[in-house]
Parts: sequence; C-alpha cells; structure tokens
Amino acid sequence: MVRVHLLQVSLNLSDLEMESYLASDMVARSFCRVSSTHQFISDSTILRFQHFIEQHGLAQKFLERTVSLAEEAGACSFEMVAADGTFIEAPSSTKNKAHARDPEMASGKKANTWHFGMKEHIAACSESGIIYGTVAAPANEHDITQGDLLKGLEKMVFLDSGYIGCATSAASHPANSGAACGCFCANPAFPEKPALNIPLGASPRQRAAPHGRSSSLGQAE
Repeated sequence: MVRVHLLQVSLNLSDLEMESYLASDMVARSFCRVSSTHQFISDSTILRFQHFIEQHGLAQKFLERTVSLAEEAGACSFEMVAADGTFIEAPSSTKNKAHARDPEMASGKKANTWHFGMKEHIAACSESGIIYGTVAAPANEHDITQGDLLKGLEKMVFLDSGYIGCATSAASHPANSGAACGCFCANPAFPEKPALNIPLGASPRQRAAPHGRSSSLGQAE
C-alpha cells in the first residue's frame, strides 16, 4: 500500500482514478506488487490507508527517509536551495451539514486575489528539484513566520520577497555551526513610490501635491 500511495501522489490521482489505473496498467500493478487482476485494490482501501498515514504521522517520516536516501545517493544537495509558498484551496461555501467553513482554514490575500484554505511552504534543492522540507500553515499567516522551513545546512538560499525577514534564519540555525549562508530574496512586486523632494517648512497643500503635477515648489519628478 505504501507503493500505491507514493504512485498516487506522484501522478496526482484521486482514489477512484488510482483504482482504475491499477486495474488497467500492468506496469503500475508490477510496481505496486499487485500480482494479478484478481488482487483488487478499491478506492475505499486506498482512503483507509490515507487515514492510517494521517493518524500515525507517517507522511513526514516518508519525506525524511526519501530525502535521506537521495542525499546518500548524491541526488540532493544543500548547496543551492529555493523556497516558496503556494495556496491550497478549500471549499469556502457554508452549504453543508454544519453550515460553517472548516475552522482550520483561513483567508489570505496575494496581490489582489483572495484565497481560502491553507498555504504550503516548500523548500527544494535547486539542482535536482527534490523537495526536502515542507510546512503547512493557515493562509492568513505571513511567509516571514516560516523560518523553520530551512534546516540550517543551506549554503545559498533563494527566497520570494515574502520571506525577506527570514533571511537570517538559516545563518543562525544551530545546525549551521558558523558556516556561511547566503540568502537572496526577490524584490517586492509592488515597490513603494519614491518620496517627493519637498523642502522643510512646506505647507500641507504643497506636501499633498500629487506626482506629475506642477506646484509652487516647482515641477514634481
């Protein structure tokens, strides 16, 4: 069932789609050690195994073991890594039995778009693309609060502009042991407007003169 779960995640299939895929694809059955078509794996069996993984916290152990094997094989390096966050949408409708939204979900805004659900923060090796760290948080929590996403073993870290305040997390991590760590953050998508060159003692009306219009102070930049 572990192989079935990993194959389902890698192909991004629903439980019913995974059931049909196993029934129709001989290579998939061979990988999942399903000997013949008489050994049937239903969607309900897949769902129960997912609940088992959640109850025992096995997903994090699977990730840690996978990263460890990739690191031993030289496929995962912490020389250059990248981190970013993405929204995981959840149903925002209250047309359900409880007449309420999921209390574990929250609303967050990116640019001019609102999202309801959670936010997944992901750190991956820049060279191989292997994900080695992930944190799920409410959508309304700022990226700056997710400094624990980095392990402290990174040498060069490329971050989105939302992680600007986390730039010192990797360098100050106990596992770094004083090793040099360079953090590179993208520029904000909406930089602040440059301030007008208004002399000291100007009147409030002069200070409120908009950009691009003439005033008694002269032509605005």
